[in-house]
This record gives sequence, C-alpha cells and structure tokens, in this order.
Amino acid sequence: MTFFGIQLHPQYTTWDEMRDAALLAEQAGWDVLMTWDHFVPLMGDVTGPNLEGWQILPAFAAITTKPLIGMLVTGNTYRHPAVLANMASTLDNISHGRAVLGIGAAWQEHEHNMYGIDFGTPAIRLAKLRESARIQRVLLDEGKITFHGKHYDLENATLGTRPIQKRVPILIGGGGEQVTLKITARYADWWHSFGTAEIIKHKMSGATSTTSRRPPVAGSSSAMTRTRSTSACARSRSGTRSKRPTVRPSVESPRTSRSCCSTITRSGSRGSSSGCHRRSTGRRSNGR
Repeated sequence: MTFFGIQLHPQYTTWDEMRDAALLAEQAGWDVLMTWDHFVPLMGDVTGPNLEGWQILPAFAAITTKPLIGMLVTGNTYRHPAVLANMASTLDNISHGRAVLGIGAAWQEHEHNMYGIDFGTPAIRLAKLRESARIQRVLLDEGKITFHGKHYDLENATLGTRPIQKRVPILIGGGGEQVTLKITARYADWWHSFGTAEIIKHKMSGATSTTSRRPPVAGSSSAMTRTRSTSACARSRSGTRSKRPTVRPSVESPRTSRSCCSTITRSGSRGSSSGCHRRSTGRRSNGR
C-alpha cells in the first residue's frame, strides 16, 4: 500500500492559513497530515512567529475527517513521556482514531537553552528516548505501567483515557544505526530518517542483524515508513504504483504563502526534491 502525507510548517504563518492548507490537503487526498514540534522558526529570524505544534494537531483533527494526524516529530525532552502518552491518547479521541505519536531525541539546542530545558549529551537524549518509547508503548497499549529507569520513574501510572485505535502508531525520527533504529524496531511502527535508498537500505540491514523485528523500509531524500511494511516497492491500494496527488499546498500556494511544507511519500520512490522535500511514509493497514 502507498500512502501520501504532508508536513505543514507553522513558522511565519497564521492559524487561518494553516487551517486552509490542512483543509486543502484533505480535499486533495493526502493520507497523513503533520506539523513540527519547535518553538522558534527553523528558517530565517529565530525570534519570528512559530505556532506551537501540539496545539495545532487537535485543531487539525477537529476540522478534518480522513487523514491521520501526527507530529514529525515531538522533541522527547520537551515533555514527560507519560504526559505525552496522555496527549496522544486524547488526540486519538478527538480525531476518532487517527492519531500518530511521533517522537525523537530532540536536536534544537537553541530552544533548550532559551527555555532552560536540559539539553544533555546525545547519549543522554537517546537514553531518555529509549525509556520514553517503552513507557509510551505500554501506556498506550495496556493503560498502566510501573517503571523505574535512569531518567524516568513511574509507580502504578495509568492512562485512563483509552485511545480509539487498538494500537496507536508510534513514529520515531532519527537516523542513528547503533541506537535509534534499535529503539524503533523494538517499540515503534513508523520510522523517519534522511538519505538515499542505498543509505536507508544499509541502515535497515544493520538493524535486521541485531533485532528479530523487521525494521522500516524507506527511500527518497528522506524517509518515513511503517516498521511492519511488507514491501520496499510503493504500491497503491489497488496494487499498482500510485501517483502523488496533483493538487497540494506548497510554498507557491497562495493559501500557504508564508509557510512552507514538506511532502511525505511511501518508500521505494527515488524522485528528486524540488521546492518541498519528498518524504517516504507508510501507515498501519487497519482498514482506513
């Protein structure tokens, strides 16, 4: 199966423009609707406006009915993992079963320093991500966890607001072969990374040699696919190679003139990037 998604950038724009772009994306047939989790613009003046991503997601969910809704990706250091699991479960209820929990170790040091959030070393951030993914997987799936780790400590923690989906997809972003891919293979359903098809294939083969669970399949300029994908070749629901929607919000669109977007497409495609970045994704085969 092939699914297409789009990431709308909330920098230098307004909610009205984001809303119109989201509705246009749904009308055009996009399957996944995402934004980013940053507190400052990633391009241009860092003191400029940037809408907060986790406020945008439930708004997207409330005004749409078809696309999956998720973050590409949430900075793990910004929120306690149990709090984020609650947020994801609530989003799944608001969207009637369309939530995707996207998380990553976090990389934007300026945001951490500016707000007094501990940035730590890459090793510490990845260790926190590993513990967070485990906590969130158990809370979302089972609703209760006792966990005593190096970075997080929970005693009989519950998630009473149960998600609509039997298994809320967890998306993990990051390209590290030694740690990130292993975390992804163990706890996640989707993976987001960057690289050519050859680079992604190499990373996948490394993960396969160290875990019994099949890692993601990906290609193109950046990649995001389900960890349980059965084929590296992009196929449409009808079994034939699909085409990208011909109408989409973009940097040239008058409705998103001040915000950029990234397109997200299923793995196997090697199309070159122009304007917006092409990204690969897959989605759980749950009848949607």
